[in-house]
Amino acid sequence: MLLNFRTQYRLSLLINSPDEEQALLQNENRGQSNPSASSTTKDVSKSTVGILSVLAHPRHNRGVFAVMVLMAAQQLCGINSIIVYGVSLLSTLLTTSSKLLNVLVAVVNLAVTIAFSPLIDRLGRKICLIASVAGMGLSSLLLALGIAYGVNLLSAIMVITFVAFFGLGLGPIPFILSSELVSPEAQGAAQSWALAASWITTFLVTQFFPLINEQLGKGRVYYIFFGFAMATAAFVSI
Repeated sequence: MLLNFRTQYRLSLLINSPDEEQALLQNENRGQSNPSASSTTKDVSKSTVGILSVLAHPRHNRGVFAVMVLMAAQQLCGINSIIVYGVSLLSTLLTTSSKLLNVLVAVVNLAVTIAFSPLIDRLGRKICLIASVAGMGLSSLLLALGIAYGVNLLSAIMVITFVAFFGLGLGPIPFILSSELVSPEAQGAAQSWALAASWITTFLVTQFFPLINEQLGKGRVYYIFFGFAMATAAFVSI
């Protein structure tokens, strides 16, 4: 009987060096002789919570819901009405310096976010969120009144304070909470739902803000943003 190449190779090793044959067999079966590694991999994959099951998981669903609400509140409180439509909005208030003021809005947003970032750990997430949302709500209310009664300077100042209060808490904190309110095995699913809530509300605000603003007129849309801000503050304080 003719022997195949592998059998001949093993036979030659056995004849020449039994130790080499034993080393070959050990290397060949190394993957099978380490069940702990494969079981660890299986345990990790089994412990990961899926994007749908996390919503029904009693340990994680509340955290996921809280992060989704805050990510949606970022947009529903009206930040993109300033960031995206700032030039067109401010041009009706300050015709000569609307573009300069819009640049100032971006600078204030960056500067406040960096300057106030240590306060998040010192004062706590909850206090910073409530102060941020309450300040945004008050700024929205005064902005609406300033536009309605033609007080352009008040309106311009409220645009700046609105963005400043956003950088205090509602801007950065929801991104932090998406990794703090759930366990590591559910963080991927939680962040996916948080980003979904953010992008959906971003689309709604950027798509319908010009239409609603035109239909209501006189900056009355900021009364709506004021209402969302107060609802968010009540949610955080619970």
